[in-house]
Amino acid sequence: MKKIDGLNVEHDLNAVGSDVLCIFMPSVRAKKIYPYYPRLSWRQKLSHIDTLYIADPFQELDEYQEAGGSWFIDPDGISVLPLIAESLKKYVDKNHYQKIIIYGSSMGGYAAIILGSLIDNSTVIAECPQMYLDKYPASKKIIMQFCTPEKQNNIPDPISALLTATNSSYLILVNAFDHHANTHILPVMNLLISQPDSFTNKIYFSFYINDNYSRCHTALSYDDAFKYLKVFFDY
Repeated sequence: MKKIDGLNVEHDLNAVGSDVLCIFMPSVRAKKIYPYYPRLSWRQKLSHIDTLYIADPFQELDEYQEAGGSWFIDPDGISVLPLIAESLKKYVDKNHYQKIIIYGSSMGGYAAIILGSLIDNSTVIAECPQMYLDKYPASKKIIMQFCTPEKQNNIPDPISALLTATNSSYLILVNAFDHHANTHILPVMNLLISQPDSFTNKIYFSFYINDNYSRCHTALSYDDAFKYLKVFFDY
């Protein structure tokens, strides 16, 4: 693991001297491995760009085991995503990156949207993200366990992130049969449609129906994911 000054989270960086940085955010753990880096195998196909994998900073703690992830909320009920964003911005500026891609699914999609609102000129790919933490059982458990009502108000909100971020582009992907489609994605689309003059970001939504994927909460394969990347963001 190479260190990024100020980034006090387990991470894995492969810097090859590219002017493109792709940041991968973690989903809920699939295995009892820490640090857990989903899509680490994609690095072989992305060897021409710099890649940074960030781990869930609290996944290994006993109190997060039932939920399987932390949504970057520490045991005091504080989100560490703003601190991570500050460290990343310093790293980006120091290394003069021309393109920043932030990628994640589910919990990682939630985190990617938040970081995209805090890091200007980034491109966010969020698969089946939680847009309402209180509507997903695991993230709701984290909120109820660690956050007082006052602290809940300070947890980063992805809908506000979409409305307030500047100069970032978002692609939100979801399996049409995923329960997130009705619970998390369609309500946000309707909200944005109802107030089209309230935001300046480029926001794209894509629903897919594909027999290669089960009819549930599932993430895309590398080949399918990067078809979207090339089409929407000319990468």
